[in-house]
Amino acid sequence: MHRALTGRALPFALLAVVVAAVIWQAPQSFVDAAREIASRRDLTDAQRTLAPVRSNDLPIEAFTGAADAIPADATYHVVVGENIPLRGNQEIALTPLYQYWLFPRRSTRRLADAEWVIAYGASTETLGIRLRERQVEVSPGVVVAEVER
Repeated sequence: MHRALTGRALPFALLAVVVAAVIWQAPQSFVDAAREIASRRDLTDAQRTLAPVRSNDLPIEAFTGAADAIPADATYHVVVGENIPLRGNQEIALTPLYQYWLFPRRSTRRLADAEWVIAYGASTETLGIRLRERQVEVSPGVVVAEVER
């Protein structure tokens, strides 16, 4: 009988510990969230949008320059080369950040389907496709070029 009570009481005791921890941490979490919101109040829309780029320590010009060069109704493909070393999560974050920043432009998985290419640390001569003459280096080692059709 004693074991049955202990077996039933243990989950309730664990639940009580979890609830107590949440109650103890909740006020500080709300204060932290309020400070975070207040710190971003004076930022422009562009600065807010670029916050993930900054937090991944990627060059902002690579994103703003690509947005300036690629028309809003175009498709593009990002080629990552080895000429710009990427650390930690940068390589994982790079393409999704471009997809976010360049919207409504459409990212395509296949280079052959792209109207534009972003060569991020990659040589445009080795891409295996023909590019138009207009190529813009938007950041050191980052070139945006239109694919010749």
